Amino acid sequence: MTLEMALVAPALLVLILSCVQFSLWYYAGSVVRAAAREGANAGAEGAAAEPAARAVVAGPGGGGAVHVPEVAVSTDAGAQTVTVVVSGEAPSLVLGLRLPVRASATASAETFRRAP
Repeated sequence: MTLEMALVAPALLVLILSCVQFSLWYYAGSVVRAAAREGANAGAEGAAAEPAARAVVAGPGGGGAVHVPEVAVSTDAGAQTVTVVVSGEAPSLVLGLRLPVRASATASAETFRRAP
């Protein structure tokens, strides 16, 4: 019985920690996608896109889920679309393991035109 536990316990522990690590990485990816989407929507409405994206990453749903978040905002020459790219790293249970997460979202800028 002891030999069986000595063989099975480490494998079971690795399996459990792998599931937890995958969950942390997946959640960080979800937070980054939501931040990119919120930033693009804010930029399309004429508001500042970067603070909107950073608010999602640092907010109650994303606090601590993404380490070293970076937000880049770009618009095309005619200001017709806004693209927000959010990247960072997911928390890691293994020392030295880097799990990058990155997402981008593009939205069309809202413009109002007078009827002819």
